[in-house]
Amino acid sequence: PSLGRRIAQVVECGSEDDPLVVVNTHLEVHGGELGRLAQWDQIKSYVTGHHPVDRLVICGDFNTSNHGIARILPESIAPGNRSDFWTKIKKRLGEDAAQMWQRTEFDKSRFEDPLSAKASTHSAAGRQSGKLDWVLIDNNTLESTENHLGPKGLSDHRARFVKVKNKKEV
Repeated sequence: PSLGRRIAQVVECGSEDDPLVVVNTHLEVHGGELGRLAQWDQIKSYVTGHHPVDRLVICGDFNTSNHGIARILPESIAPGNRSDFWTKIKKRLGEDAAQMWQRTEFDKSRFEDPLSAKASTHSAAGRQSGKLDWVLIDNNTLESTENHLGPKGLSDHRARFVKVKNKKEV
């Protein structure tokens, strides 16, 4: 499903007795929602088949910001002059994709992101914003002890900082 041939990086750390697997991905923006869902399914299938561990983190840019219609809404209006109507439409469409993923993919799985699906981790010159960047922790074995966003302006994406601990240690 990847138009840009994007892949995931898999890092195994921890000990042999208690491994932690971290998967970092960047899902394709041009493949549409169905393409991204297919990539997500591929990642889950690969990780389950090749790294059957109890402690797992899947993170990266899932490109869950805007519904396809948001890309055809007027962009030529300068941000300072943009009508409230278009701003609200774009923001609403951006939030819907992340919330859909939260509801259909993550709420019913073993994964949880400590940052709300309504939060914004991305802004492209004020035109598009939403939650593109996810840090999904295995909520069966791990829990977040710290979670915050980095400063705006270093990139169009805000850095995510998440600290996790084994649930049995907390």
